[in-house]
Amino acid sequence: MQTAAVLVLEPIFEADLLPEQYAYRADRSALDAVKHVHKLINTGHGQIVDADLSSYLDPASYCPQTHEVVANNMG
Repeated sequence: MQTAAVLVLEPIFEADLLPEQYAYRADRSALDAVKHVHKLINTGHGQIVDADLSSYLDPASYCPQTHEVVANNMG
């Protein structure tokens, strides 16, 4: 049932998103967004970049090393 819903709804929502939007999209991650911003900066783009990184370093069960570094730096 969930797969069927994704197959129907995903193209509808994807059609409304700009290519620069990375959140909640298949085959796109926060790391992809950071890489894209880095590429733009290195190619001379000087515009303001709006990036919501508020939860980027939250405790990450998928990367224990990152969690350890963040925990050690927070006291």
